[in-house]
Amino acid sequence: MKSAVKSNNPTNAIINKNFIIQVKEPDSKKTKLTSANKCINFIKDEKLKIKPFNEVLQGQKQIYTFKIRKRLIIKFYSK
Repeated sequence: MKSAVKSNNPTNAIINKNFIIQVKEPDSKKTKLTSANKCINFIKDEKLKIKPFNEVLQGQKQIYTFKIRKRLIIKFYSK
């Protein structure tokens, strides 16, 4: 069995440790569970990539929902 590769980005490691990330793409009816690193790849705009992570890390809520360009929906659920 392979061991997990340690993340070189500490922010992604903190997000993955404390949150479950669910993504719903614009053309899909299903949602996907994803990691913080893959979540960044769904967002095309460079300015919007960091905004959800900063808000989640600084806030106290259990669930965060972000709608990117009114199509891509990203939900963060606190563990």
